[in-house]
Amino acid sequence: MTGLWHRVENSISAGMPDLCGVGHNGVTSWVELKALGSWTRVLGLRREQVIWLRRWCRAGGRAWVLVKVGRAVLLVNGLDLWDSQTDVKGYTREQWIEAATCYWPGNVDWDELGCVLLS
Repeated sequence: MTGLWHRVENSISAGMPDLCGVGHNGVTSWVELKALGSWTRVLGLRREQVIWLRRWCRAGGRAWVLVKVGRAVLLVNGLDLWDSQTDVKGYTREQWIEAATCYWPGNVDWDELGCVLLS
């Protein structure tokens, strides 16, 4: 994956995502990482994470949730998950796939992922 990426461990700003990346064109993206053992209706995002992602996206920034479920990986835009600031939608497996900007049922296409995140 292209660009420069940093893992963020931050106890100062509640809800800040796990990764920050910047592309050669100056586009910056934040990514929250989630790993689930099986398909579930909710991702288990904390209230602070939901608020952070929504505020960032509403201000014109780019933020995503990258979800691994078994071997499958989905990339979901930060604004596409919530009905309100504090309520995470309950989705079926099919709805998660439909909501995803990208979906890889097996191996992730890292070039495609990098292009979506940083362009």
